[in-house]
Amino acid sequence: MLMTTRRPDGDRRQGVETVNSKTSLGLLALTTSLAAADDPAEILDVMTAICPDVLGAELVGISVLEPDGSTLGLLAPWSTAPAVTAAIACCAVDDPLPARDALRTGRPVVLRTVAERDERYPALAGVDVGHGSLCVVPLLSGRHRVGALWLGWDDPDDMSDDVITLASATAVLCASALHRAMAVGDEAAARRRSDAALARLRALQAVAAELAHSVDVEQAAAIVLESVRTGLGADAGALNLFDESVTTAMQVASLGLERSSVSTWTTWKVRDSLVAQELLRTGLPVLITDAESRRAQFRELDRAGLEQEAWANLLLSSAGTPLGMMSIGWRQPREFDLDDIALLQTLADHLAAAIDRAHLLVANAALLDERTRIAATLQRSLLPAPLPSWPGVTLAAAYEPAELGTEVCGDFYDAFLDDDGSLIIVIGDVAGRGVAAAGLTGMARHTLRALAREMSPPEALCRLNDVLVDAAGTDDLRLLTAGVLCLRRSENGISADISLAGHCLPVLLRGGRAETVGTAGTMLGAFPGAHIGTTTIELEVDDVLLLHTDGVIEARRNGAEFGEPRLLRLLSALSDPRPDETVDHVLNAVRWYRTTVPDDIAVVAVRVDSAS
Repeated sequence: MLMTTRRPDGDRRQGVETVNSKTSLGLLALTTSLAAADDPAEILDVMTAICPDVLGAELVGISVLEPDGSTLGLLAPWSTAPAVTAAIACCAVDDPLPARDALRTGRPVVLRTVAERDERYPALAGVDVGHGSLCVVPLLSGRHRVGALWLGWDDPDDMSDDVITLASATAVLCASALHRAMAVGDEAAARRRSDAALARLRALQAVAAELAHSVDVEQAAAIVLESVRTGLGADAGALNLFDESVTTAMQVASLGLERSSVSTWTTWKVRDSLVAQELLRTGLPVLITDAESRRAQFRELDRAGLEQEAWANLLLSSAGTPLGMMSIGWRQPREFDLDDIALLQTLADHLAAAIDRAHLLVANAALLDERTRIAATLQRSLLPAPLPSWPGVTLAAAYEPAELGTEVCGDFYDAFLDDDGSLIIVIGDVAGRGVAAAGLTGMARHTLRALAREMSPPEALCRLNDVLVDAAGTDDLRLLTAGVLCLRRSENGISADISLAGHCLPVLLRGGRAETVGTAGTMLGAFPGAHIGTTTIELEVDDVLLLHTDGVIEARRNGAEFGEPRLLRLLSALSDPRPDETVDHVLNAVRWYRTTVPDDIAVVAVRVDSAS
C-alpha cells in the first residue's frame, strides 16, 4: 500500500461540491499524468498531487496486489501515521479489512465515522488514521484485480455521493495505469531473467569448450573455479578428489583460501567431514547460507578459520561412482535460488566429466605403455633377421602392421642361406592380425627356417601343415598361407624353385612386363595332407621377382579391390625396377589407394644382378 497525506494548503471543502470546471481540469490532468507514469511509486505521486484537488480528500493511499495474488503490500511515506503502517503494512487479501470487501464486491466501501469503521472492521479498532471518514475503492482493470484506493476526509460531509462516484471513476484511471506499469515491470523482469539465463548458458558453453581441451584435473578445476568466481561472484573454491575406496580425500586445487587452514588440507579422512558424509549420503548439494548455519551444522568448517560465510558443496560423480567434491564460498551470507543451484550442479557435472576423462587418459596411457612394452618385447622375437648377402642377387623387403602403435605383424618374411649354399626366401600370411596372430607368426617362421634346412621346401610346408592341424582344437584353427623361394645357381644363371601353400602368386618383372608365376596350392592348417604348388623358373639378368601377401591386392577403395591386374600394371610401368624402390613403390601405392581398415602387408623383392 502506498499512502500519503494532503498538503496543508489544500481546500478541505472541495469534495462536497459538484463536479465543476476545476474538477474537469483535474481529471484531465490526472489522466495525462497517469499515462506518463512508469511504476506504482510514480502513480502514487500523481494521485497525491491531483486527487486532493479533484476529490477534496486529505488522505490518499494505494494498496497494490503483490505477484502472489494473495497479499496487499504497503509502501508508506514518512508522513503516514505509524499506527496505520503497523496495522496494514502487509496484509492478506482475505484479512477482515475494507480492501477485502471492496475487491470482493467490486464496489466502494464507505465508512463515514470512526465508530462505523471499528464496528465493521474490529481489526482497525483503536487505529488512529487521523481522518474521520474513509472510502476504500477497488482498483480493477478489466478482469484483473490490481489493488485498492484509500481516501480519507476529516469532515464526513465532504464525502458526498457525487464525490464517491467521482472517486470510482478516478480509481478506474488509477487501476489501468497500475496494471500497465506492473505489466511493464513483469515484462522487464522476465527480460532480465531471460538475459541472465542466456548469459549463464553462454558461460556454460565457454566452460564446456575449455574443459574439452583440458588435459589434467588441476587445469579443469581452475577453469570451473574461475568461472564460478566471475559468474556468481564467489570468493573462494576448492576441489577435493576421493581415492578409489572413498576413505581419503586430497585437495588438488583451491581459490581464495590462502588465509584459511583449509589451504593446508592436502589429504584428509572422509569420515572426519560432515559435509562429505552428507554429500555421499544424499548426493544432493549441501548449501550453507551464513556463518550461523555453518557453526550449527558443520563444525569442521567453523574451526578452519574461513572468511567465507556462505558455501555451496557439490558431489562430483561419474556413472554413480563418487569422484570428489567441489566447494564454493562467498564472504557474505547468501540465499541460493534454483538458478544458482542448477548452474552450480551443471558446472559440477562438467567438472566430473573432465576428471573422469583425465583419469581415463592416464589409465589409457599406462595401458598403452604396457602394451607397447609387451609388443616391443614380442617384436624383438618376431622381427626377421637382416637379409643375407648372396652374390648375384639384390634383396629388399618390408612389412607394415595393420594395428597402429605396434610393430607386430601377422604377415612375415624370412631369408637365410641353406647348408648347400642355396638362398631360401620365405613369406607367409597368418589368419588374423596384430598381436593375436603374433604367436603363430613366430612359430611358423622359425619352424620353416628349421625344416627347410633338413628337407625340400614342399616337404617343409607339408610338415608345418601337420603341426598346425595337430595343434588346432575344434574352435581354434591355426591357418596360414606361405610361399618358399629357393634360389640355386645353374649353368644358365639362377634357378628359382617356387613352392606355394595357398599363397599369392609371385610377380616376375622382365623386360618392362610383369606377370604372375607359380601354382597357388592350398592353405596350411585347414586339412591334413596339404597340396603344395611347385614351379621352377630360370631367372635372367635384371629380372625382378616380387613376393607379397594379400594385404596388397585386397586393399579396398569404395568397395573395389586394388587387385592383381592393377599391381601388374603398376610394376610394368617401372623403367629400372631396383628392389628397394620396387618395395617402396608398392607400399606407397597401396597406402594411397586404401580407404578402408588396413591389413598386414609383407613384400620381398629379388633382382638378378648383371655381375652374376
